[in-house]
Amino acid sequence: MSLSTTSKVNITLKKINGKAHTSNDKGLINEALPSGISLSSSTIFGDEIPATPDSTSYYTITDSTVEYIRLPLTFIPGTDTSSGRHAFEASLPSDYETNSSNPYKGIYPFQNGQTLQSTKGKIQLIPTSFGDDYEANPFYDDGLITQIPVADARNWALDYFNGILFQEIPPGTGNDPENPVYIDAYLYIGNMLDTVIDNVSGGSGDGSAKIREKNIYQAGATVTAGTNIVLPGVDFSLSSLDPELIDIHVNGTLVANSNELVLADADYSIINIQTVQFSFDLDVGDIVTTATFNKSAIASVAYNEFPTGTQDGVNTVFTLSNTPVSGITLSFNGQILSPTTVTGVRDYIIAGSTINITAGIEVESDDILMATYSY
Repeated sequence: MSLSTTSKVNITLKKINGKAHTSNDKGLINEALPSGISLSSSTIFGDEIPATPDSTSYYTITDSTVEYIRLPLTFIPGTDTSSGRHAFEASLPSDYETNSSNPYKGIYPFQNGQTLQSTKGKIQLIPTSFGDDYEANPFYDDGLITQIPVADARNWALDYFNGILFQEIPPGTGNDPENPVYIDAYLYIGNMLDTVIDNVSGGSGDGSAKIREKNIYQAGATVTAGTNIVLPGVDFSLSSLDPELIDIHVNGTLVANSNELVLADADYSIINIQTVQFSFDLDVGDIVTTATFNKSAIASVAYNEFPTGTQDGVNTVFTLSNTPVSGITLSFNGQILSPTTVTGVRDYIIAGSTINITAGIEVESDDILMATYSY
């Protein structure tokens, strides 16, 4: 047997108000035991919701936090009865990545056609608890795209968390032309609480400072120049897309950004927080190494600094202007040097601000030794 209507109502009411349900004979005020709703920090809004969102046009973004959008609604199979279809799920438009200026577009879950409910809270709509302006508006397509009023006889309700719209009394049976097909609402595109906590703690989630994010990508096929390449795991937004806080090496060789060094012919351009374009072809097996410095977690960055020391082919000791706090990226004539023995060769050892070159590398007067590091 299923729960009675009375039990269902009492369980729901008491849960929402922070009380455990122990008896149908006890009212809310008489329940003594606590309860609550379990939530994950990855699905809790971490940024302040603007009081007056802009709805000038679709894809308008307010305060980098909410985006006004029209989402298509699709009937959920199995939710129909003899009276008609009851439930519909919202998804991002099929051309979302083309029309939106959301910096996370193209990166899961902000991808074309992504259903909201399948993300389990990674994508949410802003509910009316943040203001009447956030009231969602559904529409049906009668050739004119007609709005369904809040007090419509169908008695509809929207779950802003998962984007599912329910109509208690369908307008007709089957694929009735007055069934909802769109809903206008505000999409949350800000940071979730777990991201905010990571940024405050330095990005590691365990309270330790994570100043530099390093990722390695290997080309699985030939990539022609000018092609967008999505680098898995990379988040250039950590550095606010500042080229002085990003190092990219291809097969160990440092390449230059289009916005730095005033170069006419740059090696690459940053397209968005996870995407780059190279001005040259990548071959199968080429290795792209990225080092992104977390702007919120560091006080200062020394970018392409020339360590001091005699470059006579004999001296092996060089000194940095500051003491690094999270390692360095050291290059010799554009070739990245290794501080570890992963490859069987250790190119240098660093202690404090002192670099000791090993492995028989001779730094001559016309060689270029450069270091990038945070301090």
